[in-house]
Amino acid sequence: MIIPFKPKIVLTSLFAVLALAALSIFFLRRIDNLVNIDLYHYGLTFDYSWADQYWANTNLFLYCQTLALILFGNSIAFFFSYTRNRNSFSSTASSLLLCAGAGLDIVSIFFIFRLASIVNKDLYLYGLTFSDEWYTAYSLNYSLSLLLVVFAGLLALASAVIVYASTRRARIMPTKILNSILMANGTLALALSIVLSSSILALVGLGLLFWGITFAYVGTSEHVKRVVLETTVSSQMAVLSNMLKKRGFEANPVYLPPSYFRNSNIYTVYLQESGSTQLPSPEMTPDNQSGFLFELFENPKAVLMTPPGAELAQLFEKTLKTSFDKVDLKYLQKNLPELLIEELEITQIFEMEIEKNTIHLRTFGSVFSNPTSQTEQPNIWSLFGSPLSSALACSFAKATGNPVMRIGSKIDVKGKSVTAEYVILQSEHRIFHPI
Repeated sequence: MIIPFKPKIVLTSLFAVLALAALSIFFLRRIDNLVNIDLYHYGLTFDYSWADQYWANTNLFLYCQTLALILFGNSIAFFFSYTRNRNSFSSTASSLLLCAGAGLDIVSIFFIFRLASIVNKDLYLYGLTFSDEWYTAYSLNYSLSLLLVVFAGLLALASAVIVYASTRRARIMPTKILNSILMANGTLALALSIVLSSSILALVGLGLLFWGITFAYVGTSEHVKRVVLETTVSSQMAVLSNMLKKRGFEANPVYLPPSYFRNSNIYTVYLQESGSTQLPSPEMTPDNQSGFLFELFENPKAVLMTPPGAELAQLFEKTLKTSFDKVDLKYLQKNLPELLIEELEITQIFEMEIEKNTIHLRTFGSVFSNPTSQTEQPNIWSLFGSPLSSALACSFAKATGNPVMRIGSKIDVKGKSVTAEYVILQSEHRIFHPI
């Protein structure tokens, strides 16, 4: 799902976080004036044994809140930058700063609890007498300061999620949410165990961290060894390419959009003899358009077939939960990197640039670009390239609604990077021209 991006609402919440954090400091200052001035009228005697602890916790609270205010202010600056430039770095930076400020808010809660313990327990050992007059003012300011800190932290976390998720596809995965909650609470419990010298909190924190890490690495995904994938795919690609070359089909493959067929879910590639420039008309498409397609034509001499990356392109649509004939190239440029790198783990780096009618791609660390794999050897590049290259061409043709031709590829065997170019074509009277 895509979270709607409402800049004014997000900006309002960010300023609200800033105001709540500032108000918490204001009410703590009122508590500080009460302790350092008013309580002496109720029998309190000064002593460094309680004053040092009180000052230390007060200063630590103020340091945490002041630093949180700085982080919140910088997050607003990055958010303004994002609204102007719409770059992912600004939104990510704003989210991280909000999370860091929320973390400081959580830490400052401990110090305000320590202040409450000093006022409600220790000061009575130094002559303080209870009175509703001072206690009412103290409890009001203490409650307001604590609530403001809690609300500021929660609102900062919520704002961080909204800022980050509003520019990306947010996929709700219960297992990831569970392990994140367990690890976060485990880390917090360990931190508090160090501060409070509590062995119980340490054991609880270690237990939560253990199960959080376990759930993070234990899943139901099925994996296959890379060597098995390379052996299976490369042999099939090599046989197909050699068969087509022997029949004279050595022109650059042209991937056709769904508008050529009655079935909008079909992926096809059209190959001709070297030097030919004609495209098939819709009347040339076969009636049977389900399953595997392989049709030979004599005039012009060409072949219309299901490309090697058809199933992979369908997997892209299934994972993104959308049909590519309903989106455009900008959508693919935005969502394909996360899909290929994080979701399917096909490649380590994926870069896509759109320049008029040309699409430039660069992949690094692809499972299909190993130097031992035959799917990216130069003698096979002239046709389909790897299954990933073929699947991307299928996706581009479906998204643009125009034929797409793969015009060149280059592999860096040592760097394991592959660059490729695709040209979007326009069909006019069965002769293709660049858009």
